[in-house]
Amino acid sequence: MVFQIVAQILLNFILRISCFNITTFVLFKKNILFYAREKIVLKN
Repeated sequence: MVFQIVAQILLNFILRISCFNITTFVLFKKNILFYAREKIVLKN
């Protein structure tokens, strides 16, 4: 019973971290694409 509760807490924690990481990664990728586009526009 105790193990099940601990497993549930760990699972929630891992899911929350992965969701946060995915969001951060997506935002980071968008920023890189935007920055690259700005650089290309400035170069041309």
